[in-house]
Amino acid sequence: MRRMGKKLKAGYLHKRSSDSAKWQLRWFVLYQNLLFYYESENNSRPTGVLLLEGSYCERLSKSPLERNASFCFTISYRRDTQRQYELRAASEVDCVHWVDAIREARSVRLSRSG
Repeated sequence: MRRMGKKLKAGYLHKRSSDSAKWQLRWFVLYQNLLFYYESENNSRPTGVLLLEGSYCERLSKSPLERNASFCFTISYRRDTQRQYELRAASEVDCVHWVDAIREARSVRLSRSG
């Protein structure tokens, strides 16, 4: 993986796939106001990237259908046409840290120096 200076947070999260109810384990890197995700920590090219400017990051309420739902959160946008991303952390502490970091990163302006 290309090393990014000043990354805010990095770690594994489960991401719900867009076309099904399957969860995929992905390596996420939060850099400035961008959230990159990779198939694994060792990949050099991201599978995707989310621009966090103008996004909302909210915890999901616990669902009786999913035992780990309490560690879930979403990244969504004002426009209905933009995809909502559902992510799941491994623990309560990890979930809180990710949500806080993403909320903080929403207001960061991209800089050319890194």
